[in-house]
Amino acid sequence: MNENIFFKINFYLLLLIPLAILSGPAIPDILVSSSGILFIILTLKYKLYNYYKSFFFIIFLIFYFLIILSSFLSTDILFSLESSLFYFRFGIFALNIWFVIENTNKKFLFLFTISITISIIFAFTSGYMQYLSLIQDFNINSFRVSGIFNDELVLGSFISRIMPISIGLLFFCFLKNNKTKIFYYLISIYFFLSVLITIISGERAAIINIILLSILLIIFIDLKLKFKFIILFSIVTAFVTIVFLDDRIYNRLILKTYNDLVIEENQSNEKLDIYYISKEHHYSALTAINMFKKNMFVGIGPKMFRKQCLNKEYLENIDYGGSCFMHPHNSYLQLLAEVGIAPTMILFSLFSFIIYKIIKIYALKKNYTNKNIINLEFFLYVTLFITLWPINQNGNFFNNWLNVIYYLPIGIILSLKGIKENFDEKKNI
Repeated sequence: MNENIFFKINFYLLLLIPLAILSGPAIPDILVSSSGILFIILTLKYKLYNYYKSFFFIIFLIFYFLIILSSFLSTDILFSLESSLFYFRFGIFALNIWFVIENTNKKFLFLFTISITISIIFAFTSGYMQYLSLIQDFNINSFRVSGIFNDELVLGSFISRIMPISIGLLFFCFLKNNKTKIFYYLISIYFFLSVLITIISGERAAIINIILLSILLIIFIDLKLKFKFIILFSIVTAFVTIVFLDDRIYNRLILKTYNDLVIEENQSNEKLDIYYISKEHHYSALTAINMFKKNMFVGIGPKMFRKQCLNKEYLENIDYGGSCFMHPHNSYLQLLAEVGIAPTMILFSLFSFIIYKIIKIYALKKNYTNKNIINLEFFLYVTLFITLWPINQNGNFFNNWLNVIYYLPIGIILSLKGIKENFDEKKNI
């Protein structure tokens, strides 16, 4: 099959996706859709129906048909279908990654590791260049650092969501027993530079994600104590130094966070109102909850939050101040409001399964002969954990750019059984 021209094109389209993500939503979505068509052609030609019969894809199809149903029952069917109708392409994307890995063994993972690592290095390098330029021009307090993403303030989000996949793949493809010390030094530098630019970006949700990743990295990976100390010391030093030397970051991460969470009613501080993230986010969350209460089973329809968030029916007893978000900035709240309880429970069940897998991997890691495969598996699940933990701030759940990132680790996870068998793992998780 490797000689098939469609397979080769598909192979290289998938390799380009990490770099394409840097360009914004359009190009990666085109690559995902194009490669998905090639995957369907190949699986039909060679009758590879086992991919479509997988447990993952069956659950995905249930989720897909539920959100389609929500669209058809919404007040603006065509508008809602813009988000839901072609959502199936992301499930196909995950199957496609699984398919290509299975049919190229380690070749695709090796090249994909290079692709994804270069994309992160390119992203944080562009961020540092912008930051240094702003300092030189004395404009740093007037701008957020976004690097190659320009007007889209997602540099920190991109790095914090992709970094665990990159680290897991680097362990799997490049860690050699005779070069362990050099490898860990390089990983430490790579990780430190990623953490530092995430802090500089000022994206609070991304900073929380990268701190969570750091803690899990220190706890799980079998590093010597000095390497764990280097990582921990680097992170703490980077955070303290940047926050207190850069007034812009201090104002955003410390002062603005406090002011968003705690609103003083008057100068005498007689009453303090505590908010979820900020006043606007708090009222947005309450609005989503009201939408869910009145549409528990099918929601108001994908993409419909932005159209219904000022509807008085959902704003009961809420002082919204006349503002309205495009979505509630939380995946679970958005799904509850837009598609109802069943799809939300599917997502939460997935999150619970991820926690179970992380705990099980940690508990049984000593039983495995190939630690690199276990490190890869662990970081893939950590990637999903960072994406799905319930109190996390997220962009629009149906956003194509985010979904490329969301489904990327799933495709690799689906291929792990074959990878373990090829590398003679004695036990499966």
